[in-house]
Amino acid sequence: MFELESLVEDSVNTLDGSGIDPWELRSLYAVMYEFEGRWDTSFTHLRNLDQLIAARFVYRFPLSEHPDYEGHREYFDGLSGFSFLELGDDGGYTEPPDLYFDAGSPLWRRMVELGRLGGRDAEPPREVPLPDVALRVATLAEQRGDRELIAQWYRLLVLDMDFDADPADLEQDTTITELREMVRRTDALSLPMFGVMLADPDPESLAEFPVLRWWHTL
Repeated sequence: MFELESLVEDSVNTLDGSGIDPWELRSLYAVMYEFEGRWDTSFTHLRNLDQLIAARFVYRFPLSEHPDYEGHREYFDGLSGFSFLELGDDGGYTEPPDLYFDAGSPLWRRMVELGRLGGRDAEPPREVPLPDVALRVATLAEQRGDRELIAQWYRLLVLDMDFDADPADLEQDTTITELREMVRRTDALSLPMFGVMLADPDPESLAEFPVLRWWHTL
């Protein structure tokens, strides 16, 4: 699902250098990559690796500092090129001689418990509702005249919604209301989109799900 991969990559590029506190970026990145990971997507961290490290969402250590290195030295020393670590499910990955892991991952928790990470680095990313992330990115995108990124977030955000929800309830959500007003103001929904995830819903789906019909009727 390349559409979602591109959305996350472009969103990181938009957020980076925006002046938002890096610790806030860390949480926004965590939510975006969790959303991406629910779908049939590739591992895209490497596209924005330096930015993710700068925001302390991704951590980089020498591979030899992995907590299991001494007990599995032959395995670690035999690694070459990019790979995910296969000793348990700790969320670590490597491009020797470097070890990488994300804030909030099992390996991150181990490094915290071992005292390798402290202070704010030992705090998990803050939970942020996905619509709030979408609005933060879309607001920056509007300032830069990027209607396409606004349209992509709006179209893909519906995937995270309850299709049985009552539109009247969603109309009370100030984040959703502000995002819809932005889409209306920029006429972003009129932009032609390609790919299964971004395409307009078919008439049958619009008829079956009132919330989907409401979402695409501004």
